[in-house]
Amino acid sequence: MSIRSAFRLSPRLRLLFIISAVFILAMVFSGPVFAQDSWTASYWNNPNLSGSPIYQRSEVASINYNWGSGSPIPGIVNSDFFSIQWRGDRHFDPGRYRFNITSDDGVRLWVDGKLIINEWHDSTGITYSAEMDFLESGTRPIILEYYENTGLASINFNWERVSGDIITTGPIRAEYFSNTDLLGQPSLVRYENTPLANNWGTGSPAPGVIPADNFSARYTYTIDLQPARYRFTTQAQSGMRLWVNGQLVIDEWSPPGTKNRSVEIDLPGGITHMIATYYNSTGPASININAVQVGSSGGGSGGGTGGGSGAGLTATVDTSYLNMREGPGTEYAVITVLSRGTSVVLTGQVSDYWVQVREPTGYVGWVSSSFLNFNNLNVTPSG
Repeated sequence: MSIRSAFRLSPRLRLLFIISAVFILAMVFSGPVFAQDSWTASYWNNPNLSGSPIYQRSEVASINYNWGSGSPIPGIVNSDFFSIQWRGDRHFDPGRYRFNITSDDGVRLWVDGKLIINEWHDSTGITYSAEMDFLESGTRPIILEYYENTGLASINFNWERVSGDIITTGPIRAEYFSNTDLLGQPSLVRYENTPLANNWGTGSPAPGVIPADNFSARYTYTIDLQPARYRFTTQAQSGMRLWVNGQLVIDEWSPPGTKNRSVEIDLPGGITHMIATYYNSTGPASININAVQVGSSGGGSGGGTGGGSGAGLTATVDTSYLNMREGPGTEYAVITVLSRGTSVVLTGQVSDYWVQVREPTGYVGWVSSSFLNFNNLNVTPSG
């Protein structure tokens, strides 16, 4: 039917024809129309998201796939050596949210422009978690990337609102193992908040992922202290060990039972590196660590990383994106990603060409000094 002949129709049919034509033209010129809660999914036939994607589509369902040894899209996407990126915008009310990913193999997750999970390596069914605070209600962009090497392939992504209260301290890198000896790969990796105070009773740190009995954990974090003598007090059921600046100061790994210990240490001040390991066999499970200043003299034992210069001074990120890491090197995990122009405070700790800084939301980590503008401050890395 031509457009001219359409106007010989009744007014009702004429209106229906015009509406249909407008809808078709909108589809042609505006591209695909995605649902508000959909994901824009891009697929590559390589594990690195390299080049142009082989296929793109809108996926309305939640990201919960178990392809086994098959392909996500048979006949188009490989069964092995493929990668996927999902993009979407979601609304969040104010509060603290926990994002969880269980995958086989590697994953990366950006929420609101921050890289909060970076586990881009082969793995088998490990669950990773990270928490974020949203101060205001609004829509946040989410980017999830995944790759499959060989063998089985699966990914499950979800999140939950864990608290309406905003907690800005932290983070602690927490690794949980489904055995009592920290053996093999962790079954769960997530970031928790300081102080380290967990009391699970007879429950599990992560129901459905970690058993309630016969599990272990490793906690890695830093705390900023003044030069002084400190008393570290620990409580645990069943066993634990505590390292402060690389020194083993409490060793209560066996036998099982409730352990309350304390130790006093002279510390030089600044960022203090903490590692605690823990295991529970059966019964109630808990671990708590706190530090209290008990004297004004410091600078004895404890060591530290690198030298101390420029503490309290500021610098500005001078690159589009800068990874903040848990330690001074690219082998350490990424805590967050800083954007150009972000102002950071120097803690005074440097190691080779890495400096430790505090970013505006309170996270402390290491960045490469090559990508900072030191605001006319001459920072000399130590060797």
